[in-house]
Amino acid sequence: MLNDHFVLALLFFVGGLGLGYSNFLRSLPSTSEWWSKPLMIVVLVIVLQFGSFISLLDEPDTIFLLPLESKMIILLKQAFKHSYLIAALFQSVCFLLAVPFLQKGLHLTGIEMLLLWLVQLLLKAVYLERFLIISYAVNFDKWWIKVLCEIAGPILILIVALYGGVIWALLLTLFALFTLFTLAQRATVKNVLRWKRMLQIENQRMMTLYRFINLFTDVPQVKGKVHRFRLFDAYLPKMKTPKDVFKFLYWRALVRKGEYSSLYLRLTLLGVVVLIFVPNLILTMVLLALFLYLIGFQLLPLYNDHDDIVFTHIYPLKRAERLANFRWVLRVLLLATGVLLVGASAFAGHSMIETMEISAVAIIMIVFLTGNFLTKYAAKSA
Repeated sequence: MLNDHFVLALLFFVGGLGLGYSNFLRSLPSTSEWWSKPLMIVVLVIVLQFGSFISLLDEPDTIFLLPLESKMIILLKQAFKHSYLIAALFQSVCFLLAVPFLQKGLHLTGIEMLLLWLVQLLLKAVYLERFLIISYAVNFDKWWIKVLCEIAGPILILIVALYGGVIWALLLTLFALFTLFTLAQRATVKNVLRWKRMLQIENQRMMTLYRFINLFTDVPQVKGKVHRFRLFDAYLPKMKTPKDVFKFLYWRALVRKGEYSSLYLRLTLLGVVVLIFVPNLILTMVLLALFLYLIGFQLLPLYNDHDDIVFTHIYPLKRAERLANFRWVLRVLLLATGVLLVGASAFAGHSMIETMEISAVAIIMIVFLTGNFLTKYAAKSA
């Protein structure tokens, strides 16, 4: 996942974001804007969603640990501490990045920011405490309670913090945490552990992690479904000559296999949405190059997608022809993405000259990804 090219792209991405954030802070007026507080509330609530309950339960545990069910609460409390430590560290780092905006955009004092940071940490504790309760209590495992603890409640408390006073929000959060702690104590005494539900939560957490990693590299645990999509058959390239065999196979694998088509569409759509709202030229170039790299890198496993089919080895085709077919398919896909990303950047308000510069960056990235970079990948995977 963290290969040399991705680390380099990530370095430019973080640098571009830092530059954009710095320019954004400089553009803030001396007086607070009406949108500053709602924006901060949305950001803090979004950050609050990262970091779930880590129980590390596996399917065999439901059998081998069943005789120790009365002692599982000790394990779950340790899991809560472990989960909260990781989540609190992430919340603190994100809050530290928001401090300049809190100072210049919201004009909060040091004491107010410290109390707001404590509120954010306690809200994360409320977020995780709910998992302890639902591991025993079925009645607490409702969708509206999930919304209340993870979204609606934090929004209400942060509104109180930024509009009414941080100290009141801190008291409300402490009351909510104490209430959930009391409910958790009662639930563990009156109920038995919900093994299947806790295993389901842990599997969902791991699949979320796998899907995120799958954006950057191939993950065996994430398997897509194959769909025919007969409507696209008429528009896919036909196999006119023996040299078009892999071109025929690559296009159909791309369209019919969800791990390729959905990844390509998701990253392309995400890139378009992001670039529409980025007026900074340097940041736009960095983001465009990063999205093209991510898409191109993620589509590389398609090159070896048909290695398990014996007929592709028996058929008298040279590897050079196979590589040429894949290079053509990859160029078409990246060119289509590049056109959409350049169009999105033009929509953001860039001038004609800036749009031409952005287009040049897109062309350079496409040539790089489908040139020597692809040749080295093919030789390494041979």
